[in-house]
Amino acid sequence: MIIDNRGIFSDKSERALLSQFKKELEAIYSSLYEATGGMATDMNTDIVAAFYSREQNPLGSFYQGEYHLWEK
Repeated sequence: MIIDNRGIFSDKSERALLSQFKKELEAIYSSLYEATGGMATDMNTDIVAAFYSREQNPLGSFYQGEYHLWEK
C-alpha cells in the first residue's frame, strides 16, 4: 500500500501517473532488494502494490508486472 503523502500523484495525466508509479515502486524494490541481501529477485512476482492519493482514494495498482489505473 503506497499512500501519496507528498502530493506527487496529484493533477497528473494517466501516462504521467503510471510513470510516477513505476518510479516510486522501483525505488521501493531497490531498497527491498538491498534489505533482503538479494533474496528479492523479481519485482514482477515479489511485489503487489496499491497506490492511493493523499486523501487515500485508490489510484492504481501493480500486479504481476503490470501497472493499472483504477476506474473512475
